[in-house]
Amino acid sequence: MIAFTLLLTKKQAKYALLALSIALALILTNTFELTQKQPPQLVVYNQSGVSEIGLYFHAKRQFIEIPTNGVIPHPSQRIVRLSENSFQTTADAETFDVDILILSIDKSFSIEQLNKLFRPKLVVIDSSISRFYKNKISRECEKLGIRWHDVSQMGAFVINYS
Repeated sequence: MIAFTLLLTKKQAKYALLALSIALALILTNTFELTQKQPPQLVVYNQSGVSEIGLYFHAKRQFIEIPTNGVIPHPSQRIVRLSENSFQTTADAETFDVDILILSIDKSFSIEQLNKLFRPKLVVIDSSISRFYKNKISRECEKLGIRWHDVSQMGAFVINYS
């Protein structure tokens, strides 16, 4: 601290202030970058004819096991992925409300039937489902007032983990 005070009182004070200003700018830049980091993201990709779902963290893909049929863990959303249409509704079936229902692989999904079980707020249609069945699913969603996202037409679907 004494050396710093002596430096400021001599003719080299402007160099010391310049060095301190540069150091402060670097510290603030790093602090800003750290506060602007993206949270982890679940991504349903648009890869033609393939069901591709991944998790990104710090701009790097993390390879995790995504269930073909089941719940995808998320801190604030209920996300279910279905790859086969093995769910049959009955009059006494309980509803499992979901925020996001991701449909892949199987082309025999009936949104009307799935809505009785899951009541999704959003249906994501991945690129493994053919165009004909994507159109059928999207028409059913519109008829029932359910939002939908077709990754092959609208691009990848991304949801933050925050």
